[in-house]
Amino acid sequence: MTIEKQIAQTRPTALPRVGMLATVRNRRGVISAVEPFAAAKNSELLHMVTIEFSDSDGDAEETLLWERECQPGVLEPNAMPRLDLDAPMRMREFLALQRATRWTAITPFLSADSPARRGEPVPTAPVYGAVSADDFQLVPLARAMRMPRVSLLLADDVGLGKTVEAGLILAELVRKRRIRRVLILTPAALRTQWQQEMEDKFSLGFDIVDKAATHKLQKDMGLDANPWRALPRIITSYHYLRQPDVLEQFIANCRTTHAHQGAQLPWDLLIVDEAHNLMPSNFGQDSDLAEMLRLLTPWFEHRLFLTATPHNGHTRCFSGLLEQLDPVRFTRTPGFTEKERQMIGDVLIRRLKSEINEQDKEAGRPPRFATRYLEPLPLYLPKAEKELATAVRAFCSALKRQIIAAPEARTVLNFAIEVLRKRLLSSSVTFADSWLRFKAGLAEREATLASEVLAARRALQEDIDDDQERESRNLHATHVVGAWMHPYLGALADEVAAVDAALHDLKLDQLPVVSKVPSVDARFDRLKDLVKQRLRNAEAWNREERLIVFTEYKTTLDYVVQRLEREFGADSGAIIQLYGGMSDEDRERIKLAFNDPDSPVQILVATDAASEGLNLQHTARLLMHFEIPWNPSRLEQRNGRIDRHGQSRDVTIYHFTSDDDADLAFVARVLEKVNDIREDLGSVGELFDAAFQRRMMEFNDDQEVFNELEREISTLKRATDDARVQTQERGIEDRARFEQLLEDLDLSPATLQETLRIALGLGSAQEPLEGPDARGRMRLRSPLPSRWQAVVDDSLRLRGNKGVSGSMPWLVFDNQHFIHTINGRPVFRPSMDTVLLHLGHPVMRQALASFARLRFPGGQSEFSPPSRWVVTRGTVPTGADALLLLTVEEMAVNELRETFHHWVRTVAMPIKGGMLCDALPYAGPYGAEQPGIEDATSTQMARAIWDDVDEEVRTWINSYRTQLTETITTELKLAGGEAAAHEKEAFERRIREVSALQRDQSIEKLKREIEEQRTAALQYSLLEDANELAERRLRDLQDELKRRQGQFGDLLERLQQERDRILQHVVPNRFSLRSTAQVFPVTVEIRLPGAQV
Repeated sequence: MTIEKQIAQTRPTALPRVGMLATVRNRRGVISAVEPFAAAKNSELLHMVTIEFSDSDGDAEETLLWERECQPGVLEPNAMPRLDLDAPMRMREFLALQRATRWTAITPFLSADSPARRGEPVPTAPVYGAVSADDFQLVPLARAMRMPRVSLLLADDVGLGKTVEAGLILAELVRKRRIRRVLILTPAALRTQWQQEMEDKFSLGFDIVDKAATHKLQKDMGLDANPWRALPRIITSYHYLRQPDVLEQFIANCRTTHAHQGAQLPWDLLIVDEAHNLMPSNFGQDSDLAEMLRLLTPWFEHRLFLTATPHNGHTRCFSGLLEQLDPVRFTRTPGFTEKERQMIGDVLIRRLKSEINEQDKEAGRPPRFATRYLEPLPLYLPKAEKELATAVRAFCSALKRQIIAAPEARTVLNFAIEVLRKRLLSSSVTFADSWLRFKAGLAEREATLASEVLAARRALQEDIDDDQERESRNLHATHVVGAWMHPYLGALADEVAAVDAALHDLKLDQLPVVSKVPSVDARFDRLKDLVKQRLRNAEAWNREERLIVFTEYKTTLDYVVQRLEREFGADSGAIIQLYGGMSDEDRERIKLAFNDPDSPVQILVATDAASEGLNLQHTARLLMHFEIPWNPSRLEQRNGRIDRHGQSRDVTIYHFTSDDDADLAFVARVLEKVNDIREDLGSVGELFDAAFQRRMMEFNDDQEVFNELEREISTLKRATDDARVQTQERGIEDRARFEQLLEDLDLSPATLQETLRIALGLGSAQEPLEGPDARGRMRLRSPLPSRWQAVVDDSLRLRGNKGVSGSMPWLVFDNQHFIHTINGRPVFRPSMDTVLLHLGHPVMRQALASFARLRFPGGQSEFSPPSRWVVTRGTVPTGADALLLLTVEEMAVNELRETFHHWVRTVAMPIKGGMLCDALPYAGPYGAEQPGIEDATSTQMARAIWDDVDEEVRTWINSYRTQLTETITTELKLAGGEAAAHEKEAFERRIREVSALQRDQSIEKLKREIEEQRTAALQYSLLEDANELAERRLRDLQDELKRRQGQFGDLLERLQQERDRILQHVVPNRFSLRSTAQVFPVTVEIRLPGAQV
C-alpha cells in the first residue's frame, strides 16, 4: 500500500471548525483558528489549524496541517450520545468515563454549586501530588491562588516543609496552565534533591543545567543549542548562573524571547531556595549573587523565595530582598514606611514549630513537631591537651601584643588568631594540620606581602560547597600567614616552642597528622562512649538508633571517620561520610542508605557544606556537634536535619563542654543561647560572630561578653520586628474547600483505583490489578498491555542498576497508607517499594487520556468509542416520569490563552409528560447522594423517554452555552475592573514614592546614615573595625550616592515599563473571554423511578 493511500485511509471525515474540541498527537485542545492551505504538489486544499491545548504536556498552542496528522479527532459542541443506535454502557465503565472527564477539568472559575456565580478559589494541587499536605501547608497555596502575579517569601521555620509548599504552588500553576517556563535557583548541593522531590512528589520533570549538561545538550543538538531556550523547566545553582558568560547568555536569551513575545515575559516562575544568600548588601557594592538576582527578576512573571532567615538585622538588606520579590510594593530602604510595613504580611509567610505545636494543643491534638533536648557532654582534658590549649592561648596573646605594637598588621594577625583558635576548637588533629603548615611558612625566608595574606583570607571567605577545596584554601592561608609572620619569629620564639612541645607530647608533630592517633583525645573518647551507650548493645549495633556527627572541617571528618572505623570496624558499612564536593550520585547513595531503616548504616559523619537540604528525620534523632561553628545559623541548619516535619521522636543534640578549658565552656554557653533564640537567628547572627571575636581575639571576659550579647540581642530584635509577621490563616477553611472539591469530583482512593482498573482493562479480559496484600496494596498484573509498557517502565518501576529495569512496586491510592502514628504523633513515611498514585502521576494521566480518546468519534483509539449513556433506577422527583442527568464539560479561555475555567457539571432535569423541566439544585456529582442502580432491562423505555426530549436537550445546551458565556463575561468584567484599579493604584503609588526617594538622596543624608550605623556597630563590634568601616564609607560617599540614585533610576524605569505591560496588556487580556464559552456534552443518564426491575 502506498503512503498516499495510508494517509487517505487515516484522514478524518469531519472538517475542523473554530470552537470544536480536538484530539491530536495524544493531546486535547480547542480549535481557535482554521485557515485554508494549498499543497504545493497537487494544489490539494488542506487546513492550517491552530489548537489551544488544555493540558500541561507541551506547548500551550500549536499550528498544524490537519490532513497530514495521524487520525486527528474532533468533537462538535453538540455531539450527543446516540441513544437510538448504541447500547447503554455498563455502570462501572460509565462512571469511570465520567470521573476521568471530571479529573481532567479541575479549574473552576464559576461555582460548583451554580454556574450563575463566581466561585471561591479552591486549592487543587494536593490531588496532583504524592504528599500529605498539612493544613498550614495549604496557606501559601491559597495565598498564591489569590495573587494575579505570585510574589511570596516563604520564611517558615527550618523543617516545616517549605519545599513541599513551593511544590504545591508550582503544581497548581502548572496544572492550571498559568505557567510553563520555570527556573529554580538553589545551592549546588540541593539541585538533585529538588529535581527528585519535584519528580517523586509532584510528577514534574526538571532538567539540571550546569557546565556538563550544557556541553551534552550542545553535543546532542548542535553547538548553538541554548539550554535557557530549549528547556522549559530548569534547576541550576546560583553559583553556576552567576558566572559572567553564563549570566550574559541567559539575559541575552531573555531579551530575544521578550522581543518576539511582546507583553509576555520570557519566563513564568522563579523559585529561589535559601534566598538569604542573595540578599543585597547594607552599604556599598552588592555581592555577585545579589547583583545576579537583580538582573534576573524582571524577566519572571511570578516569584517565590524560600528562606528560614528572612531578616539579617539590616533593614536595607531585607527591604532589598523584598524589592526583588515585588518591586510594586517595596523599595530598598533603611526604614519602612507604615504602609510598606503593613504590606509585608501580604508577601511574607512565617510560621514557627512552636506556633504549630501550640495550635495543635489548642485543638486537642498531639504536637506535630518534636521536642528538642540539649545534652552537654563534659570533657575531662588530660594534661597534654590542657598544655596545648594553654600554649595556643599564650601564642595568641603574644600575637595580640604584636597587633598593639604594629597596628598596620592588625587584620593579618587577627586572621591568624581566628584560624588557629577555630581549628583548635574542632580537634587537636585539625589544629596540628594547620599549625605544621603555619610552621612551614614561618620557616620561609622570602618576604610575603600582607596583600597575599588578605587574598588568601578572601579566598577562604568565598562561599564554596567543595570541602576539599575549602580545606586546601584553609591550609594555604595558614602557610601564607606563617610566611608573612617570619619577621616576628624572634618575638614569638618561646610561644612557638611551647605549642611545638605540646604537639610533640600528643604525637602530632609531623605531617600528615590525619591518619595518626594522638596520645590522648578526650573529644573522641567521649564520642566513643556515646556510641557505646546509645548505639551499641554489647558487641552488636542497636538498630533503633542512628547518630549524625557534624563538623566544620574536612580534616576533622577524615580523622573521626578513621578513628571510628578502627574502633568499630570498617567493613560493615555502619559508618559513612558526607561532605561537600561529592558527586550527586554518591551524595544520593549516602542519603538513601542513611534513610533506609534496613541498611547497615549507624553513624553519618558530615560537614556543614553537605548539610543543607538533607532530610534525615526518618531514621535518626541523635545529633552531635563535634565543634560549634561561629555562625549560629549554620548550627541551626545542622539541627534542622533531624528536628523537622516528619520526626516521630524527640530529638537530642549533643555538644562538648569542659571546666578544664575556658574556650570549650564559652562555646557551650553560646550553643545554649543559640538554642534559646533559634527563631531569630537570621537577624542576630552577626552579634554572635562579634561575641566570638571579642572572646577569642580580644580575650574579653566571658561574663562581660555574654552580658553585652544579651543587651545587643534585645536591641537588634526590636529592629527586626518587620519580619515578625503573624500569619493568621491556619488553612482550616482551605482544607474544608479542598475536601468539598474532592466530593464534587467524586475523587477518593476507591474511585481512583477503580478508574485505573477499568482503563488498564480496556480491550482485555484479564484482571489488570492483583491484590490487595495484607497491607492493602495492589500491583500491576503481568503481562502488561503493550500500550502501557512504556509509561510503566519510565515512571513506575523502581530505580534499578544501570542498564537493568527496576522491579514493579506496590501501588496505593490513599496517602493515609503512609501516615503512621508513632509516639502519638502522625508521621508521613513513604515506603521505598510502594508508590502513591495520584492524578499527576504519568500512569494516571495515561489512564485519563485513554478515556478522553474514547470520547471522540474517529479518535486515536484501537477500541470502539463508548456510547456515553446509561439507564438506571433510583429516586426521582415526585410526579416525574424520569430524571435526566446530563453531564457537560465547560471550558473558557481568555485572551492570554489561559484556560481559566474548565469544569465538568452534572445537571439534573426532571422529565414530566414528555417535557423537560427546569434543572434541580445541585446535589453532588451523581445528582443525588448515591449513583443510580444500573437497569439493563429498561433500555427501550429509556429510549422512548429520550425521543421525547432529544431536541429540547439540544436546545437547552445551546441556551446554556449562551448563558454561560454571559455569566463569565460579566464576572470577568467585574474581576478585571477590580484588578485594573488595584494595579493602577499600586503602580502609581510606588512610582511617586520611588521618585521622592530618588530626589531625597543627598550627601548629608548618607552621612547621617553612616553615623547611625557606626554608633550601632560600636555596640557589638570591635572599635577599630567600626571606625574603619565608617571612615571607608565616608570616603566613598559620592560613589554610594551615585549608586543609589542609579538604583532608584533603574527601579523607576522598571516600574513604568511593568505598569504599561500590566495595565495595557496583561489585565485586559487576562479578564477578556476569547471567543465564547464552550459546552461539550459528556454523558447522559436516564434515571427511572424505583428499584431495579
